[in-house]
Amino acid sequence: RRFGSNVCYFQSSSQKVRVKGHEKSCGTLMFDFAFQHSYDTCYVAMNYPYSYSHLMQDLDALKKNIYTNNHFKRKMLCRTLAGNLCPYLVVEQEIDAPIRSTRTRPSLDIVVMARVHPGE
Repeated sequence: RRFGSNVCYFQSSSQKVRVKGHEKSCGTLMFDFAFQHSYDTCYVAMNYPYSYSHLMQDLDALKKNIYTNNHFKRKMLCRTLAGNLCPYLVVEQEIDAPIRSTRTRPSLDIVVMARVHPGE
């Protein structure tokens, strides 16, 4: 669940860092938070959650995009404990291109796994 109030993010005038030879200002995130229970463990994340619904919307948008739709196929690996479909993507230079029989070396396979939700 999301908690907190008086959330404010601003450019810090006192802290600077060097990035690739250039001086950049740091950002400061401030917020108020009241703990509900004494001695409870609390985790704070700066980024808002990337929801399952948002993931599926982004994958649908990629499939509808004429520049990206021929470079990946979305397949379903399994169902999660919550019953959601768990997609995996096959990404290639061109999905529907004929397989070349002259390929002399095997293709490189890469597996990327994102953060797994603790409820899953």
